[in-house]
Amino acid sequence: MKHNYESYEYNAYAIQKNKYKKQQHSSYSLLIRNARRRCISVLPCIFLALTLFLQFYFYMTRLRGQNQGMDVNVNGVEKLSFSHVFASGVFSSNHSSNLKDNRRRGPNTGLLGTFSLRPRIVRLVEEDDVLKSDLRDVLYIPPSKRSPRTEERHIPLSEDEYQYIYHPISSFDQNNRAADKFIDGDCVQMKGWQLTSFPSCNSVHEYSLAGLDEGNQASLINHGHWRDVWKINDVEYNNYVLKTMRYEHDYTERNYDRHRRDSVAMERLSGSPSVVDTYGFCGNSGIFQYSEGGDLNDLIWGKRSHNYTMLDALRIAKEVAEGIAAVHTFDGEYATIAHADISLGQFILIDGKFRLNDFNRCRFIRWNTKEKQPCTYHVGANPGTFRSPEEYTKPHIQTEKIDVFSMCNIFFVLLTKERPWESYKTKAAQKKIKKGHLPIIREDLRKSDNSIVKVFLIAMEKCYVTNPKDRAKASEILDFFNVALANIDNP
Repeated sequence: MKHNYESYEYNAYAIQKNKYKKQQHSSYSLLIRNARRRCISVLPCIFLALTLFLQFYFYMTRLRGQNQGMDVNVNGVEKLSFSHVFASGVFSSNHSSNLKDNRRRGPNTGLLGTFSLRPRIVRLVEEDDVLKSDLRDVLYIPPSKRSPRTEERHIPLSEDEYQYIYHPISSFDQNNRAADKFIDGDCVQMKGWQLTSFPSCNSVHEYSLAGLDEGNQASLINHGHWRDVWKINDVEYNNYVLKTMRYEHDYTERNYDRHRRDSVAMERLSGSPSVVDTYGFCGNSGIFQYSEGGDLNDLIWGKRSHNYTMLDALRIAKEVAEGIAAVHTFDGEYATIAHADISLGQFILIDGKFRLNDFNRCRFIRWNTKEKQPCTYHVGANPGTFRSPEEYTKPHIQTEKIDVFSMCNIFFVLLTKERPWESYKTKAAQKKIKKGHLPIIREDLRKSDNSIVKVFLIAMEKCYVTNPKDRAKASEILDFFNVALANIDNP
């Protein structure tokens, strides 16, 4: 009986155990069935699990980085601006931070409570995280004075921020876009008019841009880098040009002084038939002669281009030399103005003669009271490939002779009908110009027996000189052209 009882008890246990297993199996089956209903395939489930894991991982990484005085995101080190560091009480700034969490929580508050920041060395570096050799450190602690808990932290800056702090290149950046300092040490004004201005705002405002009737309409006909060019007319329907500063530029002291120099220079040169006349000036605006013939670009390549003869080219070259010589010699033995922007577009055709125009990049040349000679000047931003070697070479020390070198480029174009350095990229051409290389003249022109071609080549040899002291004056080139034309007209 005992055996039977035990057998019965064993069987009952076995039945109960099997029943439990069936229930457990049914629970697992139900779980699997529910999972299959929610997940059509296994891959989305894996992707979901991986996503949750990564979110948790990066959350813990960020929290750990904050507790160690560091800021980390999924892309690596957070690129910070000033305010994240300054928010900890060092000093303030108007720059915005990329860390939105810190703006919400404050610098010393974590997600799960407060924590204390370790002492940190703050360095400002460029975005590529490469320290420059001349980098000046902010709140820099020498290694000998660092505590064991002190950590070094690099704050990446944008290129503009780094340039603004460590390499301000001109008064445009340094002094809130102020004008360049004119009287400096022994260098003072050579002439009294260099410090003056002659505004005539009433005359400028008499002209309408509204187009009140069919005969009095203003139209935008061109623009340069600084100003728009409007065609306007007076009550007698005479055409003039009104130049107004472009909307993209600011009304700063630097720009006011730029256009003051433009107006004063053209007022001083109003007696020269080789320079465009001016009729009014106010702030950044001015009124000038109107040209229906276009500029030298139009003559050579534009819609008005035509096959001019070599004699025509020589006469135009003489007119170019006349304009530049007038700028350099109108007020005595020494040049008082350098145009500083001689190019094909600066000579416009008025009454059958090409006249020099646009002096808003000009420089007034000062006098050295100690050395009793003209002072040099500095212009650091010199774009393009139409300039002299000294304009591309640091420290960019310049005189009026830069106009002569650029004038020679115009002679090159008139002779060859090609732009100098046309086949080179700008940077490569500038490097060659700095080293004294000259644009290549075609062999057929170099070996030509044409007397006018030879005049061009001799003139270019005189002004295509790397050393400005050995370069010919504009007046000397003009005299040479006058003699050459006299011999060609009267052989």
